[in-house]
Parts: sequence; structure tokens; C-alpha cells
Amino acid sequence: MDKESSKKFLKGFGTVSLFILLSRITGLLREMATAFFLGASYITDALFVGWSIPNTFRRFFAEGLVAPAFVPAFTKAKEKKEEQKAFASVMGQIIIITGILSLLIFIISPVIPHILSPGFSPEGKKLASFFTASLSFYLLLISCATVFSAFLNAFHIFGVPAATMSIFNLAVIISMLIFSKIKREDLGFVVGAMLGVIIQIIMQIFPTLKIIKPKVSFKSNEYSKKIWDALLPVIAGGAVYQINFLVSRAIASFGGEKTISFLTYAMRFFEFPLGVFVYSISYVSLPFMAEGGKSRKESFSRALFLSTAIVIPATAGLILFSKPIIYFVFGYGKFGFEDVIGTAEALVMYSLGLITVAISRIFITDFQASGQLKIPVISGIISFITNTVFCLILVEPLKHKGIALASSISSFISMFFLTAKSENKKLEIIAFMREGDEETKEFERLMKQYEYNSKSIKWEIIDPEKKPQLATKYEVRTLGTVVISYGEKTIKVDISTQDQNKTPESQISNAILKIVRVIEPKVCFTEGHGEKDPNDTEILGISKLGEFLKNEGFQVGKIRTWEPNPIESVCDLIIVAGPQLGFTPSEITKISDYLMTGGRAIFLSDPDSRDNISEIVSPWGIGLDNSLVIDLTSRAVGASPAHPVIVNYDEEHPITKDFRFGVLMRTARRVFTSKNVSGVDATEIAKTSVNSWADFDWQSGQVKLDPQDIREIGRALQQECRDRSRMPSSA
Repeated sequence: MDKESSKKFLKGFGTVSLFILLSRITGLLREMATAFFLGASYITDALFVGWSIPNTFRRFFAEGLVAPAFVPAFTKAKEKKEEQKAFASVMGQIIIITGILSLLIFIISPVIPHILSPGFSPEGKKLASFFTASLSFYLLLISCATVFSAFLNAFHIFGVPAATMSIFNLAVIISMLIFSKIKREDLGFVVGAMLGVIIQIIMQIFPTLKIIKPKVSFKSNEYSKKIWDALLPVIAGGAVYQINFLVSRAIASFGGEKTISFLTYAMRFFEFPLGVFVYSISYVSLPFMAEGGKSRKESFSRALFLSTAIVIPATAGLILFSKPIIYFVFGYGKFGFEDVIGTAEALVMYSLGLITVAISRIFITDFQASGQLKIPVISGIISFITNTVFCLILVEPLKHKGIALASSISSFISMFFLTAKSENKKLEIIAFMREGDEETKEFERLMKQYEYNSKSIKWEIIDPEKKPQLATKYEVRTLGTVVISYGEKTIKVDISTQDQNKTPESQISNAILKIVRVIEPKVCFTEGHGEKDPNDTEILGISKLGEFLKNEGFQVGKIRTWEPNPIESVCDLIIVAGPQLGFTPSEITKISDYLMTGGRAIFLSDPDSRDNISEIVSPWGIGLDNSLVIDLTSRAVGASPAHPVIVNYDEEHPITKDFRFGVLMRTARRVFTSKNVSGVDATEIAKTSVNSWADFDWQSGQVKLDPQDIREIGRALQQECRDRSRMPSSA
């Protein structure tokens, strides 16, 4: 992670932590205001039933679905410059999903009280139905607000989204205060909740307008598909969490009087460092991890370090000072000394699992960033099973302490599972081929070579005629299809095609490289100076280069070097493909800084352009002049002398050691080693023939060798820096 990204990460963490703390404080004030204005009566019972339905679905869809599904998807869209398309389609899908649910809640609101509160009086049920209907569309609005939050997070904007929850709490408090004038504080709560979520949306529209014009589209695309793909894992994960909570509480009821109270009070303190710090780190880390590559690794390491650095002393403090903490906060009135001791004992047992819960949270964020949403669900199921087993074992001998200890033990087991899934994935290769064929024998030899080099590869050859059910399962229709699986990702390769440029080994190797990467390395083409477009399919376009890079497992995108983001935060390699105009001084400085810090670049320069690439490459011992390479050898292949042929290669250099054939160039200018630079090697790796020269009078239209022209010139240079602190290899 570069310095700029590190600053954004730490600033985001500090901002989110502050606003989460404020939201906890304002949330407590909201609860106090509710108790003050409404007290405890059949009205508050009805209000809380009506509030519980949309609020429960909010946890499922707004918080659970949008962040893990949309933030990584939008990060990818940002790299492709498709922010508008992604936002519009995802917002449309969220409106469809939560809009239907909100409408359904509204329609069945008269029935809900009979299910959730059958013991209510007829008047209480009628009131609960009214509150349920009134708050039903809160789910739709809060989901839309969360889309805005996720959108801004993808741009590393954390302050405004994090501040909205405190605003919501204040809106509810103020609304109840206003409605107290007419003795309808319950309506004040409803109006405040709806008004608060609308304010949340409005607050986030303004910073969003600086990036895009928010629109809504109900057409499905690759980004909105992420929402539907995440729907089942989110529902399953939320269901497991709720079931785990209910089952553990049910078992706790056998622990005797006050057991559930002790656990509830202790959980408040256990969740404080998690909510304020660990979840803040997780929240800020998600968009950085979703960028993949170096950013993902460094963000993960930083998040893990910060979480453990905070949680370890927090654990020690909660264990050592559990009794004074509980006594200071709760030790008043009817909360006696025995209650203090019981709650403190539960807090100690909970605290034993604080570190593992924090570590698990970071691993889960990492899986969400890479789109592996099923693994956290499986982890939740494992946690539920182990927690239930240990609750049953420990509740009788240890009472409340046993329930809290069971939670800590299950968190340890869950953490070990997440760690194992993160580090020890198997690469599985299944080839559908006929037994005994020569191609099958060649594939076996290749697999044995892979297996010898890596113990993480598992391979199998299946004859589809003998096992047609497997061929159907993997949708295999031709012999020679190879299915490669890694984690939750699967890719298919057809190695039966007869193409000298696509050998079975190269196809399988490229597929393996592509599937094991969390995110492909990013190749960026500069734009805005008349450069060639990697998507241009015209005769002078370079779409073939773009296709080749994609087939080799690279992401291909564009970058505007005048924009503020550092190049290294977006690109692993930049290609400057024949600009017709020069870069500004600030752009030259930016590219030079990128190269100085280890960046890689490929420069393509046309002879008739007005580019100033020479200003960028000259500090590295590379020179360009305003010439046109003329090559009489081109006539042998029926081409103009203005189309030179590369025929001589450096046989020792790794880039050109396997080159054997001549390459006909459209046009070319001379590139050469201009000077010796300390710590830098500039090597000529490709040349035209002895029948070529650099013509400086080419614009006159006469092709002839003048005295000032230069014979047998170098056509390609590869520059290496011996001083790695300055710059690694760059071509």
C-alpha cells in the first residue's frame, strides 16, 4: 500500500471509529429518550413489534447484502470507468428486492401481530399493525442509503456515510420531542425514523454528485448480478446468526435465574471494542482489499495488525478489571454485588474469545472482498454447531460462565477454519479426455510435472463416455475440455484446438495463473494525448494487444495521468501507446515518480508525433530522435522501405532469447542508449538489418541515405536498474 493509500486507510479508520462511537452515544440517548417519553406500556410493546420487522430485514439486506456484494463489484467498475453503469443497475436491483419486501410487509401488516405477539390485546394488535405498516418502507429507504454508502466507500469516502447513523438517532429524538407537544411521542418515533433515513440519503447524494449523476436502471448486468449471487449466502448467514443467538439463549435459560441477564450485560462490554474499533477497521478495509493485488495484501496485514494491537490490551483490561468496570457502570440501585460478580465472570469468559472474533472479522472481510461469500456462511454454521454443543456441555457445571466460555471456544474453532480456507486451498484439475489417446498421455506427463512442483494440485482424467453424469455436471460438450477449480472459482479450457500459439501447457498455465489470483494484475493504457486505444478494432488500432493481455490473465484499463490518484495505486504496468501530444510537466513528474518507486512501463513512440516521451526516458539512459527508420530489406517481402523489419535480437536477453522470426513494423523511429547512468543498464535488444538507416530528412518525401543519417539502428531497448532502491526492470 502506497503512502497515499495508507493515509486514506488510517484517516478512514479514525473517522469511522469516531462516528461509530458517536452513533453508540446517540443510540443510547435515543433509547433514553424513548424510555423518557414512552416509558413501558402496550404502546411501546406495539411500537417495538412494528419496528422489529423492517429493522431485522435491514440487518439482512441493507448491511449484510450491499457491503460485501456491492463494494467489491463497484471497485471493479471504478477500474473500468463504469461507475455510472454499476451504480444505476445495483440501485435498481436493490429497489426491486427491498421494494417488494417492503410492499409485502405493508400488505400483511394486519397479520404480523397475530404471529409475533399473539398475547396482545385487540387494541395492541391493531396498534402494532399500524406501526408495522407505517415503518414498512423504512427497509427500502435504508437499503438505498446503504447503496450510497457503499458507493462512497469504494472511493475511500468514509466520513459522510459513517456520520449518517448519528443523524438518524438525533432525528428520532427531535421528532419525539416535537410530537410530545401533542402527546403522540409514538408517532414521533415513526416520523423521526422515516425522516432520519431520508436525511441519510440526502446527505450522501451531495458527495455522490461530485463523482456521478445518480440514476436508476432496472436492467441486469455483471454488477447487479453480484447482488443476486450474494442473496442466498446473505440470507443463510443471517439465519444462522439468528438461530445461534436464539438457541444459545434457550440453553442459557437452564443455567438458573439471572443467567440471561448476566450474559446480556456482559455482552455490551464485549462488543464495545469490536464495534468501535474492529468493525471500523473491517468497514474501511473492504474497498482497499477489493482492489486486489498488492493493495489487498497490505490492507489485510494492516487491518490484522491494528485489530490485534487494539484487542490484545482490551482483552487484558476486560479480564483484569472486569469487576471494577461492571461495578462502576451498573453497580447501583437494585443491581447488587452478586449481580456485579456474575456479570464480571461472564465478561471474563467472553473476553477470552475477543482476539479470535477480531481476527475472524478481518478474514471474513477478506473473503467478502474476493467474492467468496459462502466461506463465511460455512464458518457461521461451524460456529453455531460448536457453540450449541459446548453450551449443552458447560451450562450445568458452569452456568452463565459456561455459556460465555462456549461462545469463546466456538470463535476459536471458527477462526481456525477461516485461516485454513484462506491459506490451504487446493487447485483441482479435471480433464475430460479419452483413455489411451496420445493427447491424454501428454496431459498426464504435464500434470505429473505440475504435481512434482506443487503439492497443492489435485488432478484427474475422466472419460466422458464412461462417466457422462460428470460431463453433464460441468457442462462439458467436447473432448479435451479441462475444468480448473480453486476455492469457489471455476474456469474451463479447451485444449483440443490445434493452434501453435496455444499449446495445452500454455493454456492450462494461463488458466491456473488467472484463477489463483484474487484479482488480475492491472495493465493501464494512458489516454488523453492521442494514444492508441486497446479497444480500437480498426486497422491502425491495437485491440489485438488488449485481447492478448486479457487472455494472459491481465486486467486491461485506462488511466488519465493528470488525475490525482497515484499511478501505483491503480496500475501494475502502464503502456504509453503512441501519443500524438506531449505530457504536461506535472504529468511527466508523476510518471517519473512512479518509475522511481519501482513502477513498470512500456513506451511506444511514433516518428511523426509531437510527444515528449524522450523527457521521461532520458534520465534512464534512453534517447529518441526525430527520425524515420528506412529499411531496404522490406522490399523482399513486398513492403515499403518505410516499414522496417526487425531481424537481429539479443539472444542472451530473457525478453528476446526465443525470438526467431523477423517482425515487420508499420513505422518506426530510432531509439538508442544515450548516456551512461549510474545504477542503470540500458540494453539494445532488437535491431533492424544492415540495409536500414535513420532518415532525418524523411518529411521531404525522398527516401535516400544522406550523410547525416545513421546506419543499422537499434529498434527496441530494455532498461534495467541495478540500484533497486531507484527502479526495478522497466521496458
